[in-house]
Amino acid sequence: MVKKVFEFDGMGFKFSMLAKGFAEQSAGMPISKILASMVEVKEVDGKQKFFDTENTTMLTLHILYGGAKAYAISKGTKEPNIDQVSDLVETLNPEHIEEMYTSAFRSYFPNVKAPEPETELGTQPREQ
Repeated sequence: MVKKVFEFDGMGFKFSMLAKGFAEQSAGMPISKILASMVEVKEVDGKQKFFDTENTTMLTLHILYGGAKAYAISKGTKEPNIDQVSDLVETLNPEHIEEMYTSAFRSYFPNVKAPEPETELGTQPREQ
């Protein structure tokens, strides 16, 4: 089972249908378009590789923001703003961020395998 709730110092993330809706609302596009806009697939040396796009950081933040708002509603606490979510994410280690992103992806598309994580966050291509 995929972990869907993550808690950190006074804030948390819950990846659910509600989180998906908040992410779509925040980004102004459907979740399928959010995810498709986050990476660019290019053929390099005869292999497909994934590269970040100019939108990757902001779209990732929209996904995490949706999870944070859904968590706040489920706990009956004050909803965070996107800046507070960004500040919290910057304090987390990359493994927590990767686990949350994978959880979000699997929550939104339970029958689709999540992409393999990059060896370094942000700029390294991934082979497919």
